[in-house]
Amino acid sequence: MSRRGFGYSFGTPGFRIGKDAKGQQYTQTSIPGTGIYKRDYSGTVAGGRRWSVFLLVAIFCILVLLRFLLK
Repeated sequence: MSRRGFGYSFGTPGFRIGKDAKGQQYTQTSIPGTGIYKRDYSGTVAGGRRWSVFLLVAIFCILVLLRFLLK
């Protein structure tokens, strides 16, 4: 809840669906525990470059985590 209105979301860690306080519907994917996420609003065209950057960061974080766990 904010000055602009009421929002809500539901889902599981890593994937959520919701509506923000402005009334825009969205889907959100994330890497739980990292703070890295990607939110796509319905009715907008998702840029391929934004998705590529998100994917690159996600792969980097996974590799760093694996290296840390395998030591």
